[in-house]
Amino acid sequence: MKLEDIIKGIQPVEDQWIQKSRERTAQLVMPTRALGRLHDISERLCGIQKTLKPKVNRKAIWLWPEITESLMKVSALFRSKLPEQWSEPF
Repeated sequence: MKLEDIIKGIQPVEDQWIQKSRERTAQLVMPTRALGRLHDISERLCGIQKTLKPKVNRKAIWLWPEITESLMKVSALFRSKLPEQWSEPF
């Protein structure tokens, strides 16, 4: 596939799908917007693919410093809620 073909296939993002995705993530059992930028990325994928279950075939993960910091905060919060005997190393 040529770059020109890819560019021609790009469609505008559907705001209604982004809103549906936001409503869905608001129902998840976690602190509101706990994953920060990852929520934004997943909602945008929903808007691009027009589905609440977007697929990414060629996966790669790039952790920006602010995402890493957010994940560490969520992890620490989660660990602080565990019974003491569960938080000890195995």
